[in-house]
Amino acid sequence: TIALIDGPVELSDPELKGANITDKSRCTINATIASRYHGSEMAAILASQAYGVAPEATILSYQKPTSDDTPSESCKEGGKKLHSDASLINSAIDDGAQIISASFSTNDTSDDLKWAIARAMSRGVIIVNSAGNTGTDNNHSQLSQWSGVVGVSAITSDGKFAKYSSWGNGVTTAAIG
Repeated sequence: TIALIDGPVELSDPELKGANITDKSRCTINATIASRYHGSEMAAILASQAYGVAPEATILSYQKPTSDDTPSESCKEGGKKLHSDASLINSAIDDGAQIISASFSTNDTSDDLKWAIARAMSRGVIIVNSAGNTGTDNNHSQLSQWSGVVGVSAITSDGKFAKYSSWGNGVTTAAIG
């Protein structure tokens, strides 16, 4: 079971035909086309029957807004954001995720996030976070700055480090496929 914390997943996308994906978002987010594209693309990399790395996996999708997206009023409960990084990680753990895929950057260094990551570690849940696409040491704005989070940078089709990909402590390069 893989939790995908990203933009919304367009389940009608032909690349996702036959994939086992459930939207577990706790609130509504008015997402841009770019967010929808990214969420669907990440879901396809994971679960596409044609080329996904885990086509038999169950994908639990959790919407995380970008700075261009608009969370609805339903995204706040008791003064807390239901779409915060910590809240989404904790929801994924509660829903039985074994792996959490989080392809986003964040400047959140809150205790809530630190405890969510520690909770994932204590439960054996693996958190995988993208290194980013700035072509710099971007560790300060990625979840991989924390122990227990695996940061992944990109490589090209010939297996070389992609120039646009970021790096930092806790980051490794990986080939998909």
